Amino acid sequence: MSNQPGRAWHTGWVKTAADIETAIAVRCAALGLARAQAQALADAGPFPSDLVDVLGLNPDTLAPLPAKRWLWMAAQTSSVSYCGVLTPDMLQAVLVGGDVADEYRAHVTHFLDEAPMQIVVMAIEQAAQQSGVPIARIWRNVDQLNRKLHGSRLGNVGESTCVAQIE
Repeated sequence: MSNQPGRAWHTGWVKTAADIETAIAVRCAALGLARAQAQALADAGPFPSDLVDVLGLNPDTLAPLPAKRWLWMAAQTSSVSYCGVLTPDMLQAVLVGGDVADEYRAHVTHFLDEAPMQIVVMAIEQAAQQSGVPIARIWRNVDQLNRKLHGSRLGNVGESTCVAQIE
């Protein structure tokens, strides 16, 4: 396709600021996050990320990324250099239940503080989908884990109006 004025040469569609903001708002709602919380996640850590990326949106189409093995990727990322291996099922149980066994505290701390933010967000979404637990409850659990493990990156992401809706 040629690069015609008003058309993106690689997609055939020019995204306006309104298109991007609408996609972000819809995705934030699906993830149980306020826009400010999502932006805080994107800005967290030493290397801030693009909000579209963190929310798991395709940058060309603004559609949610297709399903992947996000919990597996997160568990693999969190198991590097540790004695035991954190499995995807174990990570899901931690996210859903909000408790972590002592032998996996380092793994979960790594997940919260070091894993790429897109993987964190998408693993949380996948845990909610697979368990049937409302995503707002999982965000609250993540907030509690972050406090318990003295995480430095996520702040108070679980404290939102979304959490209040499930209680």
